[in-house]
Amino acid sequence: MTENKKLFNMNQEHKFHVLISFSIFIVITLLRIFGVWGSVMPIKKIKHIFSNTHFLLGLMLVVGWSFFILGIDGAKYLTNDNDTYNSYVEATKKSILAIIIAIFSKLELIIPVFWLVWLSAFYLQGWS
Repeated sequence: MTENKKLFNMNQEHKFHVLISFSIFIVITLLRIFGVWGSVMPIKKIKHIFSNTHFLLGLMLVVGWSFFILGIDGAKYLTNDNDTYNSYVEATKKSILAIIIAIFSKLELIIPVFWLVWLSAFYLQGWS
């Protein structure tokens, strides 16, 4: 089963480019929220979202599942089949991207979603 696993197969140069690109994305997004292009609406919405107990419990479940599958390679405990293993990993990666997009949508941040999808499709093959 180990020969066809799909987790994070990147060389050092690729990791560096991913880190730089996503760092720039995060800075630009934070500038949009807090900086010169920002408004107080996203900040109020963030506070409202994270004060909702139902959302926080669901988010903890999502983070726990994602950490189990990707962080400690939990899919290997659920199946011995390579295709099913890869399906667990791919589904989890795409679900993480989907929840980030949903949060951005709730904050009415439209343009950062485009760049997030573009960066993930370009740098993180299998994440989009």
